[in-house]
Amino acid sequence: DGDARPELQKLIDHLKVGDRIRLLGFVSDTMALYHAMDLFVLSSLREGLPNVVLEAMAMRVPVVSTKVAGVPRMITDGKQGLLVEIGDVDALAAAMRRAVTDEQLRQRLSDDGRRLIEEQYGFAHRMEKVKAIYDKVLGVETAAARPTEPALAQL
Repeated sequence: DGDARPELQKLIDHLKVGDRIRLLGFVSDTMALYHAMDLFVLSSLREGLPNVVLEAMAMRVPVVSTKVAGVPRMITDGKQGLLVEIGDVDALAAAMRRAVTDEQLRQRLSDDGRRLIEEQYGFAHRMEKVKAIYDKVLGVETAAARPTEPALAQL
């Protein structure tokens, strides 16, 4: 969904490619979509940290994205995905073409993307970060910062 949807639908209809291109809008259960993908492309001009990129990498789908918002802090170009400048349609098309035609590249991006999710964005890791924020806000000392009490150390 988005502002360009009506224009895109007209183009799809004009080119008679509706049998190959569908604008799905919001989809609540995305698992089947990820399983069907050869490549995930985020062409956004503005975003926060798009969860959809995290989801694609978690599902081992190689990612091509614009360097929008938090994406370049998460993905190293050529390692966990391919990144292009925002609004550079030619570079986006070239990155997509490169990924689609290079099976080894897609496999490496898939593997490195999944590894990144497991190591830095897994649920347990995120909960540790959230807990640390709460501890800091509440003034709670962490176990590493707290002196060991003799009675507790013997337990």
